[in-house]
Amino acid sequence: MNKGVIVKIKDKYCVVMTQGMNTKKIVKKDDCRVGKEVYFLTEDVISSVKTDWMRYAIAAVLMLAVSVGAYAYQLQNTVYSVVALDINPSVEIELNRNDKVIGLEAINVDGEDIIDENMIGKPIEYVLNQLVSNAKFLEYLAVDDGKILLTTVEKKNDNDNIDKKLAELIENNELYKDVDVVILQATNEEHEEAEAKGVSVGLQKLTKIEKEINPVAAENRTEVMSVKEFFYSLENLEQFQNTEEAKNGHVKMNKEIMKAAIAAHKEAMKEEIEARKAENGNNNEDVDLETDQEDVDNGNKGKPENPGKSNENRDNDDEDEDEDDEEEEED
Repeated sequence: MNKGVIVKIKDKYCVVMTQGMNTKKIVKKDDCRVGKEVYFLTEDVISSVKTDWMRYAIAAVLMLAVSVGAYAYQLQNTVYSVVALDINPSVEIELNRNDKVIGLEAINVDGEDIIDENMIGKPIEYVLNQLVSNAKFLEYLAVDDGKILLTTVEKKNDNDNIDKKLAELIENNELYKDVDVVILQATNEEHEEAEAKGVSVGLQKLTKIEKEINPVAAENRTEVMSVKEFFYSLENLEQFQNTEEAKNGHVKMNKEIMKAAIAAHKEAMKEEIEARKAENGNNNEDVDLETDQEDVDNGNKGKPENPGKSNENRDNDDEDEDEDDEEEEED
């Protein structure tokens, strides 16, 4: 048995206010008047089909809104692609479906100097420009001889426009006018391999390319190479242009600046060799710097000219020659 007070009277029903302050429609009976306290049964309550329908509709709309919101949030925070920036600072950038930055990580200590937490949520173009500007300001990137490696990794198949977007950016922005930029593509497997080693996927890719085009230098390498180290090698530079990586990616290089930079690099290495000679007290030795330079470039520095013959064997050869000379004089 339910109890309530009549608050409204209609032709076919009355509206009562229950003790729980809820309103209900009940069957109209004799002697109904506003303010009268009445008792009614559950079967006396008239259910409103329209009210129930609206209640269910509102609940469905709310559920749909929550579902759509959750899906939209997931899309905005799902990694669709990764861009690795290597100068000397190495930074990895995670992008969502709209190419906005949702993750930023310094791969090495120098990378921490150029990143900013305010870059999160910004478009890739803005963030990349800011990173390069910071690198120039901190003199990680030379004004007239800068080298930038960008490596893209597609995490989702429907985000394959990132390479084109980056290529358009570096070709049309004055910030990259005097900078050499190479864009490479890496697979998910290569990215996971680099993560396991704690290195940039871009530098991991360069090391792999060097093994293919310059195996001698790669064999003597004990650590992942740097961007400058790769492109300061004429052999690497010339052969890289013909690789599938270069053809599938994007290469923007000023060859004249590159040649001048390589020449300056070689000159610096020659000075280093002469300094080592002076330090070791070998000033009187006649050393072929060009040959020494080639040895340094190819990773063969320190190997004997004839590795198959030791110093002891050469001394024995000299003694044999002296004995032959003495026999000829006796004759």
